[in-house]
Amino acid sequence: MPLWADQVDNDFHARFSVVRKTYRYTLYRGAMPNLFLYRFSWHVPGELSLSAMREAAAHLVGRHDFSSFCASSASQEDKVRTIYRIDLAGADDQLAIEVEGNGFLQYMVRIIVGTLVKVGEGREVADRISDPRGEGSQPSGGDGTSTRLVSLERRISARVWRKSC
Repeated sequence: MPLWADQVDNDFHARFSVVRKTYRYTLYRGAMPNLFLYRFSWHVPGELSLSAMREAAAHLVGRHDFSSFCASSASQEDKVRTIYRIDLAGADDQLAIEVEGNGFLQYMVRIIVGTLVKVGEGREVADRISDPRGEGSQPSGGDGTSTRLVSLERRISARVWRKSC
């Protein structure tokens, strides 16, 4: 739900005038899927090693070539992006993973989250993703993640865009 709105210049573009974006994935970790959270979370039953996931996430923070963390059909030639932070926070059976960066490639957040879950389950090691380019290897992190589960939390524009009244 929008908290506020304002008029902007005609040259403002909601996608290209933004210098930071934050996406959030919510994981539900209960033994059985939750009927009420199904549409808004990814069901990942079982234990996850949050310390291993945080270690892996730390490798991705910074300016990197994320070629192996995007769809093979991604149209952008320049696949260098800056990740400012990856936070893991939660209580009880829910875990939120927030990824903030200057821009994202197609499926990039989905693949990052899927890879972090694999690390948390012990199916992947944190050191393997120390080079986001992966030396040509594509992380198979998208398993089970869905675009319907990711939410755009906030966008920060390069400057205040005001339309003169």
